[in-house]
Amino acid sequence: MYMKNLFLALAAAATLSVAAANDWENPAVNSINRERARAYSMPLADEKAALTDDLEPATPYRLSLNGDWKISWCGDPALRPLDFWKTDYDDSQWFTIDVPSCVEMRGFGSPGYTNVRYPHAWDPKRDVAHPTIRDRDTDKGNYNPVSSYRRTFRVPAEWKGREVFLRFDGVYSAYYVWVNGQKVGYAEDSKLPSEFNVTKYLQDGDNLLAVEVYRWCDGSYLEDQDMFRFSGIYRDVCLFATPKVRLDDFFVETVPDRPFIDWKLKLRTKVVGGSVPVSATLYDAAFQKVGDVKDGVLVVKKARAWSAEDPYLYTLVMKAGEDVRACRVGFKHVEIVKNEVRFNGKAIKFKGVNRHECSPDNGRTVTMDDMLKDITLFKRFNINTVRTSHYPNHHSWYDLCDRYGVYVIAEANIEGHEPGYGKDGLGLHKEWFKTIRERNVNHVLNYRNHAAIFMWSMGNETGHGDGFRLALKDVRALDATRLRHWERGNADADVDSTMYPSVEWLEKRGKLGNVKDGAMQGEGGGEGFAIGGHTAGKPHIMCEYAHAMGNAIGNFEEYWDVIYTYPALMGGCIWDWVDQAIWKETDRVCPKTGKRERFLAYGGDFDEQPNDGPFCVNGVVDP
Repeated sequence: MYMKNLFLALAAAATLSVAAANDWENPAVNSINRERARAYSMPLADEKAALTDDLEPATPYRLSLNGDWKISWCGDPALRPLDFWKTDYDDSQWFTIDVPSCVEMRGFGSPGYTNVRYPHAWDPKRDVAHPTIRDRDTDKGNYNPVSSYRRTFRVPAEWKGREVFLRFDGVYSAYYVWVNGQKVGYAEDSKLPSEFNVTKYLQDGDNLLAVEVYRWCDGSYLEDQDMFRFSGIYRDVCLFATPKVRLDDFFVETVPDRPFIDWKLKLRTKVVGGSVPVSATLYDAAFQKVGDVKDGVLVVKKARAWSAEDPYLYTLVMKAGEDVRACRVGFKHVEIVKNEVRFNGKAIKFKGVNRHECSPDNGRTVTMDDMLKDITLFKRFNINTVRTSHYPNHHSWYDLCDRYGVYVIAEANIEGHEPGYGKDGLGLHKEWFKTIRERNVNHVLNYRNHAAIFMWSMGNETGHGDGFRLALKDVRALDATRLRHWERGNADADVDSTMYPSVEWLEKRGKLGNVKDGAMQGEGGGEGFAIGGHTAGKPHIMCEYAHAMGNAIGNFEEYWDVIYTYPALMGGCIWDWVDQAIWKETDRVCPKTGKRERFLAYGGDFDEQPNDGPFCVNGVVDP
């Protein structure tokens, strides 16, 4: 019932915005014909397919569309090929690009790095209520690069009679989709997947897929993270096929019977396309049967709990008619006891980093090898926590954190930094409520079955207001098993949070954590990024600290002496994990290799304006 009311509320919020000329300049339009967000799972051939050590089970019902696509790029939307989606359009003179990739890393347009400033124009008198995409120098609407993509595919004959969905794991930043010359839909939010039911558009033989991608859109006003800016189809694309009656979504909760020996698994499911019973069986890590879920509950005696130190995973296999799905399950419980956060009944100190998805070769596109390299280094150097700064990551990253044991602060794709925290802050303005709420809701629906996630973060560095208060309520209604973090609105969140306090300030906050809870205190304000609104007796985390630029992190030991002294201090996440530098080739040829020499570039090295220079090169490790 809550979900129905929530989506009705989001739909009603859309009417508050005056219609714009373009969908990509209208915060009331975040998608057209997109499927509702759901937990990621692929239909399997049978139950046996689920019982594997592979990170993701093999299935005959998923078809990758990664590979070579045709592309046409232009800087001015008015010059884009308007009828490229037609089946008889001649693309023989177009370039070829590999998908997934960032187009700027393949020679189309230029990467650009900014920290706070938007790469496009910003005028609060105009853009708070009616955001537009205009050139920052000229304030004209003639520079918003558009990448037009085309490719063909064939649907496997074995999929006959099934529903077929098209899935994009990530596209910067807004895009339209056509199949066989028919318009399918539109989507924004570059860091969450979008799925479209394309069954009725398909034909026997070759099918044409056309995608029109805009570098910036109204959603870009909430994607102002401290990072290089890219565009294009930068994550995986696939088709998948389900039975007509399918298990569309599910939510797994694990509840301990004190003292954390026996556990209950609770399962909620959503079937669409018809009415069939759902059965579910739990297997241990050796794929031995543990038991069957009855009436949505399974009691597991002496369950082996999940933690970063012992990331033990069970496998839950679910069946709805002919539809078979699987989900890894970690038994875990996070709670606040007095003034400290406890995980499975034990106090935890979170030794974390902020991690951007970045590759010196591919920009925002990261491979499985890239992710495995990061997670291996985490485990090697005692990093037990990651904040997905400042957006949802590729879905495989959460699988790796589940498997190898890394606590996750999962952050929504929201940062409206340039408008600031005062009267222009986007969280205060009703025109942005729908987008703020929808991005948080979809984030939770996609990833709430992952054991590694212990806290949801509403976003980063955006003006606080009722938009975020509503989002916090939405998140609690969808998932009451995890904590909620929002550094700009501590009074409304479950834990207090601060950026870049001094060691002396942190000790004051530690002492505040020992004070009887209740009364608000003033210890939070007045120094650097630290803000007011901290609560006595409430846990505290440094969502960013120890800015790792140059020879920084020199007083790291002093921070941790204080953290270990006070129970309320949870720990923190270093800014940030890896230098966000990317390779740039020069005109000079190496006499030994015969190849063009290259260097690791940062802001300004691509002659882009505005830029924030080397401020993106502040990682603990090199690229």
